[in-house]
Amino acid sequence: GLKVASGVQEIRLVGDELYIDNERYEKMISIVNSTDKSRALSMNVGLIKTEKGKHPSSITILTSFSNKHYKSSLPDKIKDFSDNLINFNMDIDFHIKTIEDLKNKELSLVEFAKSVLFDKDGKVVKSMELKLRALGKKLMYDYGYRKNYSTMSNLIASEIDKVEDITLNAKTLYSAYIELFKDKDTALIARESRRIIEAIENLK
Repeated sequence: GLKVASGVQEIRLVGDELYIDNERYEKMISIVNSTDKSRALSMNVGLIKTEKGKHPSSITILTSFSNKHYKSSLPDKIKDFSDNLINFNMDIDFHIKTIEDLKNKELSLVEFAKSVLFDKDGKVVKSMELKLRALGKKLMYDYGYRKNYSTMSNLIASEIDKVEDITLNAKTLYSAYIELFKDKDTALIARESRRIIEAIENLK
C-alpha cells in the first residue's frame, strides 16, 4: 500500500506468509522517499508480524539499501535496487534465523537499558530515555510485567542503578520494543530493528 505523511512517501509490497514459532509473518519490500529530504531513497526488506486480515502488530527490517547519490538518474537508482533484490530469499532467511535465535537468549533488563541509554562517551541519549519509558509501559500492560512496576517505570539514566533488575527473554524484549514503531515509516523501523538486535547480540 501507499503511505504519505509529512513529506515522506512509502510503498509497501507484501508477499508470501510464513510462520516462526507458530506466529504468522508476511514477507515485505518497501520503498521510502521524501520530498523534504528527511529520508534518502531507500529499499527495505523485512517481515510483518500479523494475524490474517488484521493490522500488523510489528515489523522487523534488518536489510536496507539506501541511494544517497542525489545526482544519479531515477533509472540508475531503480537498477541499483533491482540488483540488490537478487538476494531477497537470503535476506528473508536471515530475518527468520535472527528472530528464531532470540528465544534462546535470556538477558538483564538493566544491562540492556544501560547499553542503549548511554553513548560511547557515557553521555545520556535522551531519545532513548523516552523510548525506554514507552518500552516499560508496553512490557507492563501488554506483556504481563505489572508486578515489576517500580523497575519498568524507572528505566531512566538517573534511576537505572537503583532499580531491581529482572531477567527477560530476548524475543519478548525485542517484540515489545519493535511494536512501539509499527505505525512509523519503514526507514525508521529499519533503524530501530538493527539498533535493538545489535544491542541484544552485544550483551553476554
